[in-house]
Amino acid sequence: MTNPGAESRKHDKLIFLFVSFAAFFIAVFPIANYDLFWHLAFGKVQFLEKAYLSTEIFSHTRNGQPWFNHTWLTGLTFYIVYSFTGYKGLILMKALLIFGIALMMTKVLNDRGHHKGVIITLILLMLLSSLFRYLERPHLITYFFLTLTYFILERYVRGIKGPKILFLLPFIGLLWVNFHSGVVFGPFLVSLFILAEALRQILVERTLFSIEILRRVKWLLLGLFGLLAGSLVNPNGIKPYSQWLGMGGKLDLQGVSVNYMAAMGTEFLPPAFQEFPLFWFSLTAIFLLVIFYYKRIDIVDMAVALPFLILALRYNRAIGMFNIFMLPFFASLLEGFVRTSKVGKKIAGFFLILLLGLTLHLKFFEDMGKYRFAFGLNEDYTPVDSAKFISNNDLPGNMFNTEALGGYLEWIFYPGRMVFYDNRTTIFGQLYEEMHKPGFMEKYNVNYGIVMRSQFPPEILFPEKNWALIFWDQCCSIYLKRVPQNAELIERYSIRYFRPTLNLKAAVRRAKREGASKKIIKEMETHLHYVDNLNAFVALAELYEETGKSEKEKTAFFMEGLKRWPDSPAVPLVLANSFYRAGKNKVAKKYYNEVIKKGGGDAYVYLNLGYIAYDEGFLKEAEANFMRSLRYDSDFDSPYYGLGIVYEKSGKLKKAVKYLQEYVKRSHDMRWKTIAGNKLKELKKNEKN
Repeated sequence: MTNPGAESRKHDKLIFLFVSFAAFFIAVFPIANYDLFWHLAFGKVQFLEKAYLSTEIFSHTRNGQPWFNHTWLTGLTFYIVYSFTGYKGLILMKALLIFGIALMMTKVLNDRGHHKGVIITLILLMLLSSLFRYLERPHLITYFFLTLTYFILERYVRGIKGPKILFLLPFIGLLWVNFHSGVVFGPFLVSLFILAEALRQILVERTLFSIEILRRVKWLLLGLFGLLAGSLVNPNGIKPYSQWLGMGGKLDLQGVSVNYMAAMGTEFLPPAFQEFPLFWFSLTAIFLLVIFYYKRIDIVDMAVALPFLILALRYNRAIGMFNIFMLPFFASLLEGFVRTSKVGKKIAGFFLILLLGLTLHLKFFEDMGKYRFAFGLNEDYTPVDSAKFISNNDLPGNMFNTEALGGYLEWIFYPGRMVFYDNRTTIFGQLYEEMHKPGFMEKYNVNYGIVMRSQFPPEILFPEKNWALIFWDQCCSIYLKRVPQNAELIERYSIRYFRPTLNLKAAVRRAKREGASKKIIKEMETHLHYVDNLNAFVALAELYEETGKSEKEKTAFFMEGLKRWPDSPAVPLVLANSFYRAGKNKVAKKYYNEVIKKGGGDAYVYLNLGYIAYDEGFLKEAEANFMRSLRYDSDFDSPYYGLGIVYEKSGKLKKAVKYLQEYVKRSHDMRWKTIAGNKLKELKKNEKN
């Protein structure tokens, strides 16, 4: 006979195993956030100088201004982790924090006896709905400590643990406040538990005060004071709390009134449906379930979830916190639906399958691949190559940079090169007001600028008349001021044709039309020296063919391409086409087969393989390749001609006539149409004879 207890424990282990894998798998994706780098920069300086930083040191615009460094321990931790493990270690640290959050909330739901399918579905929903907030930033540490505080309070109020567990709260407060000023949410959460527990007892006793009410909340009150006391042990005193008081309105920064929330960017906007569909799906599902299963609502769950819901509706950055605290509330309601409705389990199962499908899509198949399962930097968001260009060419003078790039540039360049600003609004808020005023660049004596194209139209501050585009990579463009001292650099690097805003083929056509093939080649060579741009490589290879580069130079160029893009079929295709045009069929065939092996076979590849086989006398092989070419594109005319001459040589004259007639009907090349027509006449004449 099966032991029900042992079976249940086995299922518990499976749930925890699934949640552990899912949390880790979902949380691992390349670094694409900007704040991480200025935290790393601060951490590096603090570690090397063994000092707490309280002033701005990275910019030439606000150097020496006081700075409320409320994340000093985060920066130090990030830098130490990076020193030993690089960017991979930072991603793993993030994944472990999310793993901890998911595991604690799974334990909460499991201890309450919720259906296993409900637990898995809701944990997966939390992970996916919060994915946009799973960044290597201090707020993630706030998520972890907030969940840990909730976990401790939950175990106490449910009677799983005694009051001793609350003695952990002062230590949590001590750590939390030095990692992030989001510690303010800790006392807020404890206060919600106190109010909910008091209200629960008031509803039972129907009196506003009693000894029992005080008994139920006294240990929670002590926990609250302990958390507060621990959080006051930091270099900034009460500032982690007081700084939040002015955030709703205007801040005065050196005489300029700045709307703090607007300046902080899109994460302080309400959540739009098209950007946060899972959040709105969760709300809709909860709303519908409340209507039918309101009797299952727990007053503590509601008291905790509701304030975080209000925050999430106001600021989308709060969605991550709401997703944690909606779990117990949502689970109780969904449990009623699954256990009492005949179709409840099927609907819940259907949504679980959808969430699993969405997970796989985001991690492996999504076009942009922002959340793909991979380590390292996402260079679409990071100016890695631009920073190398600036450093290698030692660009002189003061820099302008888009705010989002400031952190990375501080991390890479300090102390040798100062940035213009980064996205710390409390330091640089005044600059937002100044940027559109005349003489802005002159005031700060800017000599070159690096701009993130997706966030800032370069033409606003860098008109062609006064600034030369000298470099660009996946995310950024670099401009140099047109002044005499920059003349040599501009002569060497100015980009006229190969620009990020121009279609590559159109740029090449324009350069050819203006007799500037050498100029665009030089521009592309500089670009490829720094940037892994496969499309530019292919275009440059074609230009090399046209401009008569030596065989040795072309071979070296192609071999370099194979090293840089070992898995791409595009590079062996360029090589194969080059050797095919040169009449080196054996080598061309080798590289065409390499293209096919790497998944790049198409109608043209098989067409050329067909002609190579024909020239070598392998007619069956030629026929097979021409047929494959047609399977890829039945409207392609050239394979019909190839099949015609194969069947002609094989003595299958009727077939030869059929395919040559098809070629003549489809072809628009008058020269080859004439050749095929003459061949047809000959074949028909031979058929009669």
